[in-house]
Amino acid sequence: MDIGMFYKLVQGEANEGESYLTTVTRGKYTGSKALWHDGGLLAVYPDQSAAFWQAQQVPESGYHLVASTYQGEECEIFFEPLHGGDNKLVICGGGHVSLPVAQLGTMLGFEVTVIDDRSFFANNRRFPDAQVMCMSFSQALPHIRGKNNYYVIVTRGQQFDIECLRILLKNEYAYLGMIGSKTRVKNVRETMAAEGYDKQKIDAMHSPIGLRIGAETPEEIAVAIMAEIIQVRSARGGASGSPAAERALSQPPAQRRALVTILRRRGSAPRSAGTKMIVQEDGSCIGTVGGGYVESGAIEKAQTVIQQGICCRYTVDITGSENVDEENACGGIVDLLIEPLQ
Repeated sequence: MDIGMFYKLVQGEANEGESYLTTVTRGKYTGSKALWHDGGLLAVYPDQSAAFWQAQQVPESGYHLVASTYQGEECEIFFEPLHGGDNKLVICGGGHVSLPVAQLGTMLGFEVTVIDDRSFFANNRRFPDAQVMCMSFSQALPHIRGKNNYYVIVTRGQQFDIECLRILLKNEYAYLGMIGSKTRVKNVRETMAAEGYDKQKIDAMHSPIGLRIGAETPEEIAVAIMAEIIQVRSARGGASGSPAAERALSQPPAQRRALVTILRRRGSAPRSAGTKMIVQEDGSCIGTVGGGYVESGAIEKAQTVIQQGICCRYTVDITGSENVDEENACGGIVDLLIEPLQ
């Protein structure tokens, strides 16, 4: 099994949830990977590392760097949960507000899907960076499942809001928000309650949608919506993720590449553990690990990794101070693993 095929399995399992990807970051098997589900071993890369992984265990939750031993030799393993839909934004409606919402969603690392049955709104010219489904909400939504999805209802009428909610209120999700006037929102809530839908879920729906920042234009409303989604995701402990880099991992490369993964951060470094970036041989990048000094150093190290074909553990200190754990420390320490992908 090559690395691209392995990551295809990882992406498929991520959509199922409750799974882990593990990578050896120090020791004889550095760079070896395993995919787990419900504590069971599903796949390993490369094949020669199977015996090593069969001797390991998966922690209960969260991102971990864990010291371990195998046949008397010390090693370190990075455990990362596969959240699947933590970065999936589903926009119901392709009108004026949905356009800046989709644009901001892409900028913020979400995998964006737009649904509308009007072809002059639902097309890839209008939404070049999104998956576009030109069909009714009742046709499209049953095919989009994920307890970690973020749904934004910005349809052109109350009847379409109800059409969406008849499907979504039966499912699990991370966020459900609906745009509308006070009268429209009140009518929709009353309709859903009269039809017997869970009152707790109806009351928990974010509507009117978005943070109260006095937004008026479509662009301002989009900022308010995405700010609220970020707030919800942060409260749930979700990471901003690296969807572009993660998608590229399973695609055939046009040139040699290296994968940069944040293993740990201390202090106030910008991106969290598990964030990924692909550095290509020509110096271009897919995804980001935070920009600035951290990223420039990672890109430089990645070029060496690409040439030598050997994993590199890299630590960047951007604090300017040894007291990185103090509340007012500026910057932080970031531990990275850089792996060749060829």
